Amino acid sequence: MDIARLLKVFARSCAAAGAACIIVGEAPAQELWPAKQRVTVIVPYPAGGYIDGVARFLADGLRQQTGQTFLVVNKTGGNGRIGLGELVKSEPDGYTLLVNNDGGIGIPPAVDPAFNFDYRNGYTPVAQVVEAQYLMAVKAALPVKTLQEFVAYAKASPGKLNYGSSGIASTPHVTSAYLASQFGLEMVHVPYQGAAPVLNDFIAGVTDLYMPSVASIAGHLTNPRVRFLATLAPQRLPQLPDVPTMAELGVKEMTLVGWLGAFAPPKIDLALRDRISDAIEKVVADPAHQAKFKTIYADPVSKPGKVFAPFYVSEVEKWKAFAQRTGFRIAPPQ
Repeated sequence: MDIARLLKVFARSCAAAGAACIIVGEAPAQELWPAKQRVTVIVPYPAGGYIDGVARFLADGLRQQTGQTFLVVNKTGGNGRIGLGELVKSEPDGYTLLVNNDGGIGIPPAVDPAFNFDYRNGYTPVAQVVEAQYLMAVKAALPVKTLQEFVAYAKASPGKLNYGSSGIASTPHVTSAYLASQFGLEMVHVPYQGAAPVLNDFIAGVTDLYMPSVASIAGHLTNPRVRFLATLAPQRLPQLPDVPTMAELGVKEMTLVGWLGAFAPPKIDLALRDRISDAIEKVVADPAHQAKFKTIYADPVSKPGKVFAPFYVSEVEKWKAFAQRTGFRIAPPQ
């Protein structure tokens, strides 16, 4: 008699006896997303940028791993605040996630009065996905080849140079403004809604200075319209070995490593958060998906939720300390 027939006989005998029969064995694994509805992954910036690219690679990896449908939705505006607002009002059931980086959700709570979310309890850090390095880039039409020459040129032309950013309080905004304050430069800030539009204008020569992540500008590392004067990374980058670090140039305060992570609504059950975090870690650890992340120069570096959550809070506190030390603040809305 085969196993299936034995189980049927066993079930009938239990029913006839009115007894509760228990089959001892391995419990079935709990499905992470038991319903077949899609999981929405919010990207708070336009399609085509670095954050959007990482989110789509992550969503594809989770789809392959779980068989669940993932839909990446671009909710733009307010340097990430519109998308974050969508997240915080969602049900904490794991079917809505948000992907954002240090410049969109790490710096703004520390320096932007328009960021009106509680960074400790208003949403839930789930997992880090990648790290990112940043660069100082200028349009090649400027008659400068070094940081020192750029500073001299900007000082000689107060108010004539501008710098682009992916939004108010973004990493390109804060680093460019800090550079200006360090050297007493007068430059005009031109904020955009995301990395893709600011990159387009920078490559077209509309903006003079841009502090992009390597991932944001990966397709233009050899573009003759662009000149890289420094990297903000702790050491020189293998893609640009001749570009010095800011620390080498004497601006140690501008050494930083960016990050990007996934977030869930507030009050999500921590066991559910950890299961989603585990799924993300498996994607990040998979060599095939690591290769995909690296095609856009995003370094796959995962932190699980129980590590990423305190790390995230410490990042906000770091930027708060930076604001206190340097006096950097975003002007309150009028």
